Amino acid sequence: MKNEIRKTIEAERFLLREPNQGRVRARLETAAPRDEECQGIQGRVVRLTLLDPDGDAALIAEVDERGEATLHIGHPEKGTTITLTSSRIDLWHAGNIVGTFRSSGDGGKLDLRDADGRSPVSP
Repeated sequence: MKNEIRKTIEAERFLLREPNQGRVRARLETAAPRDEECQGIQGRVVRLTLLDPDGDAALIAEVDERGEATLHIGHPEKGTTITLTSSRIDLWHAGNIVGTFRSSGDGGKLDLRDADGRSPVSP
């Protein structure tokens, strides 16, 4: 029987760097929820953040205490971001929501907003 080596590394946060102590390009961590809908949930989320060369979040994947997954593509507070869950797609620009598509057992809903937050399109 071959010698089997098993090791466990435990941490709350792992960083992935470029070679030779280069820039941090990814984080895997347990953290407090960032999504406003998750703020009332007890516990932590598991979060994978992939960073662009400047260190800003380019992609954030989270799974909360309920097992719900959320994916943010683009920096959530800057520029254009799309947020995906199993029941919704939200499109953001510079921290403001500009479009939402939600689905449920009784159908779906599309909501678009202009720069002033008004809905210019009626379904």
